[in-house]
Amino acid sequence: MGILVAMAILVVLFAVLMNSLNVAVTGAGNTTSGSVHSLSDQLQLTQMAQACFIAGQNNGLKGAPTPSQRLGAKGTSSDTTANVFSLLIAERYADPSLLVSKNERSPNVWERENYNYQAVQPSQRSYWDENFKADLTKESNVSFAHVPLCGSRSTYWTEVRLDTRFPLMGSRGPANGQPNPASMTYGRDNRWGGFHVFGDGHVEFTEIFTAKNMQLEDGSADNVYAMEGEAEGGDAILAFTLLMREGVPTLQWD
Repeated sequence: MGILVAMAILVVLFAVLMNSLNVAVTGAGNTTSGSVHSLSDQLQLTQMAQACFIAGQNNGLKGAPTPSQRLGAKGTSSDTTANVFSLLIAERYADPSLLVSKNERSPNVWERENYNYQAVQPSQRSYWDENFKADLTKESNVSFAHVPLCGSRSTYWTEVRLDTRFPLMGSRGPANGQPNPASMTYGRDNRWGGFHVFGDGHVEFTEIFTAKNMQLEDGSADNVYAMEGEAEGGDAILAFTLLMREGVPTLQWD
């Protein structure tokens, strides 16, 4: 009987230990500031920001490159999320694995393991793999949202401002910044948490949808996951750009 009791205690202690390890590593399905997976997100976002600006510097630009710049196009129709990140991969500034969060919860998001570098043929005006996807309803090979490259907000991407308030990239949020526990961006505890990377390269963990120290013209807080105004505006916003037509983005959340 004593052996059975001891074994039962060991099983309970092992279960407690495994649960503690799961929380420490994965956050138990939640994005928290202390888990290993969240630390990975923080490092990945830092590396992505560095990749953007190194790519710009190496190409004689003031800031991060854009697909339309690479094409020499007058319009911005090519400046979609898929193309923005596919360009970074194509020019070897980022690896496909860097673009997928360890905290990813959507079954539609996975790493592009077979990125086609052979598709890059500058002489044929082909600068990235068109099969790289960023559609949260079907398939996406990137987890992280970014500022839409339209309006005055795009200058935060194309110029190095070293801004400490305006987020350039970060974790995805719910549609239009409205609380929604059904969103793939929420954790198992029905709470949202995420990371934002800013123009100076620093990364912050946050559990609110508004940008710290940023306000709209009417003095209200700036919701990072909603476009509050016209496309040519300058409010902070992080989302996927599914399409870009005449400078107006079709934004996507999940």
